[in-house]
Amino acid sequence: MKKLSYLLGFVLVSIGIQAQSNQINWISLEELEILQKKEPRKVILDFYADWCGWCKKMDKDVFSQPSIASFINTHFYAVKFDVEQKKNVTFNGKTFRYIAAGRGRGAHQFPSSFVRGRISLPTTVFLNKDFSAIRNIRGYVNQNQMSQALAAISSL
Repeated sequence: MKKLSYLLGFVLVSIGIQAQSNQINWISLEELEILQKKEPRKVILDFYADWCGWCKKMDKDVFSQPSIASFINTHFYAVKFDVEQKKNVTFNGKTFRYIAAGRGRGAHQFPSSFVRGRISLPTTVFLNKDFSAIRNIRGYVNQNQMSQALAAISSL
């Protein structure tokens, strides 16, 4: 009976670990800089807003796919960033802040720094190990398009 309990516990832990690996390990910018010093990787930045329907669709249809999540977790560090967050962030030695635009709207400087001020949602930005932009993808992309982009960028 004791062996059966251990076996059942092992199976449940294994299932939990497998379920976790099927999700993207989204990290903060602070964590990114720390991890990049220990083990450099390319970076994927997902710029979104809470009200963005296409952003939610991309999360559901693309980023939640186990094959994509596993590939990203293996080859990239992934950061999800709300373009309307009001908190200042410091990244790669520069401080970025939220800029109010009136009527309760505004945008954060951080995403704009990668897309020459032209943000559309969702936007996916790929960075090299030195935090320089490799490629930007504006708008929704499906699972096949994302898989192709990930494969191409990971091989650079």
